[in-house]
Amino acid sequence: MSHSAHAALSAYTTPIIRAIKTIIRSHVIVSINPVPDVPGGLDAGLHLAAGPYVEVKTDRSRGHLWIGCRQSVQVIPGNHAGDPVAVSISSVTYQLLAGDGRTRFDEIVAYHWTPNDPTAKRSWPHLHIGSAFIDPAARREPLALHKAHFLTGPASAAGFVRMVIEEFGVQPVVADWQERLVEGGISS
Repeated sequence: MSHSAHAALSAYTTPIIRAIKTIIRSHVIVSINPVPDVPGGLDAGLHLAAGPYVEVKTDRSRGHLWIGCRQSVQVIPGNHAGDPVAVSISSVTYQLLAGDGRTRFDEIVAYHWTPNDPTAKRSWPHLHIGSAFIDPAARREPLALHKAHFLTGPASAAGFVRMVIEEFGVQPVVADWQERLVEGGISS
C-alpha cells in the first residue's frame, strides 16, 4: 500500500469516524484491500464494529433509537510521482432506526448514495422516509413513502449526526462533539 494512498484514506475517514463517535462508544472499523490490477490502489469499507446498527442514547422518551453507518471508497494513486491521490466514493449509507434491537428495527430515515455502483436503482444522493412513519392504525401505506427516493445533496457523517442530535434528541457521548462536527464540515 502506498503511503500517499494510506494518507488520503486516513484524511477521508478520520472526520467521518470522529463525527460518528460523537454519538456512539463502539468502534468504527475501516477494512482495506488492494484494488486488483491497480498498483497502490485500495478498496476500503467503513462500518460499525458492533454490527449493522448501534443503539444511541436519547434525551426524550422515544424508545430505543439505533444508527447504521456504512461507506465504501476506492483510493487510486496518481500515475506519476506528485500526482494527486483520488478517493472515489462507491456507496454511503446513514440510517436512523427505532426498535427493540432484538426482533424489530423500523427505519426512520436513511440517506443513501451509490455513485459508483452499477447495480443500484438510484445512483444520486437520496433520502428514504422509513416505515416507522407509517401509521399502523391506518393499515395502509400513504403513497408508499418508504419506497420513494427523495433527492438530496450528498449527506456527510457530520450532517447526519447533527440531525439526529438536534431533531431526534440523541445525546452526544463526548464533550467536544460540536468541534468534531465542525471538523467534519458542519458549521456550528
